[in-house]
Amino acid sequence: MFCSQSEVLGFLDRLDRREIRGSVAAYASALRQCGNLNAIAEGKRIHHHIRRSGLLANVVLVKHLMLMYNNCGSVADAYQVFERLTKRNVILWTVMIAGYSRHGQGAEAFRLLQQMQHEGVKTNKVTFIDLLTAFATPESLPLGKVVHAHIIGSEFASDVFVRTSIFSMYIRCGTVEDARMMFNEMPERDVASWNAMISGYAQYGHSDEAFELFQQMQCEGLKPNRITFLSLLNLCTSPHALPLGRLVHAHIVNHGIESDTVVGNALVSMYGRCSCSVEDSERIFNRIPERDVISWTTMIAGYSWHGQCELSLKQYWQMQQEG
Repeated sequence: MFCSQSEVLGFLDRLDRREIRGSVAAYASALRQCGNLNAIAEGKRIHHHIRRSGLLANVVLVKHLMLMYNNCGSVADAYQVFERLTKRNVILWTVMIAGYSRHGQGAEAFRLLQQMQHEGVKTNKVTFIDLLTAFATPESLPLGKVVHAHIIGSEFASDVFVRTSIFSMYIRCGTVEDARMMFNEMPERDVASWNAMISGYAQYGHSDEAFELFQQMQCEGLKPNRITFLSLLNLCTSPHALPLGRLVHAHIVNHGIESDTVVGNALVSMYGRCSCSVEDSERIFNRIPERDVISWTTMIAGYSWHGQCELSLKQYWQMQQEG
């Protein structure tokens, strides 16, 4: 309904002048925009109007209020909304847990999970998936393992999305071996599972293991996608990795996604870092059918990396001319 901050401001002005009465759909749309734009001041004004309209018991609006505050980085405000509710369903608990998790407050997120279970509210798999995002450092691993233990005793223990989130948590916390053990034990693995494990190996520079999984993935009949190839290209950061980069590039061509802008940008970047000249980067850059600002800045960075300052400036001015 609302597509810009100016539209939200216009809506608020009309509310302030009492020219209109906001509907649930209008308030929800305005809150979504505020969250997307990090416009917490406007979000609080909408909160005031919702309260004045007597709609704070509406579950849809409460959810959007909490999401807005979470997206604007004010988890405390989201919790104030949550805490005042007399009835809270699994969606609202999960939104609040996700807010704490995405802002690195794992202990608070876990406390809410325990409170939720104590109050007899049944968790769903999204609750656990959101909670696991809180654990991203070696220091947070012990609590992550406690959550893992909770999941083992739940109905979601074999769910492919939940299990992928678990071993992704182990990767983020630096224990790739534990992640691989979980990955190997999965009875069912989708493309996202393979990508997460390949990305984990790439993150820690384990090129042999990443490429081995890439080959195994295809042997098991799964088709790699752009995320698979982006993870593999992340392994190629220096001249000695050029042969691997060329091999990945050949697979990209075979899968018909070289013209994808994001993949093309990654190839330009890889050749810029790994190749002895800028010719490979130029060739890929010129093949990208729809170049974005990242395409241009990556090519400019490639020229700079190779000491081609004049070409770098020329490329910058060409980017300006093409808008």
